Amino acid sequence: MKTHPHFKKTLLCAVIGAVFAPHSVTAAPLSFSTLPPGQMAIPPTPNVVLSVDNSGSMGSAVGGGDAKSKMFRLKEALTNVFNDTALLPRWEDSTGLASHVEQQR
Repeated sequence: MKTHPHFKKTLLCAVIGAVFAPHSVTAAPLSFSTLPPGQMAIPPTPNVVLSVDNSGSMGSAVGGGDAKSKMFRLKEALTNVFNDTALLPRWEDSTGLASHVEQQR
């Protein structure tokens, strides 16, 4: 049986290419956006550590005519601060719309 001459050349080129070609081929890494759709920037995530004194002295009255304990007043103040949306940073998305917190006002 006779082989076609182009087959021999093709086979020879394939073998040479396999021998001299790099053995590991990888694609360039893709960069995907980590932002929500339609936004150019994400507001920073709060990074807060809160340390509260719970010693016996916090159970005593504040004084000055206030009969409530120091711990009660501290909890009251922290609740007011963390529930006040006016203290949150204002940011806008790429469309110019204010954040969800700002829209609730």
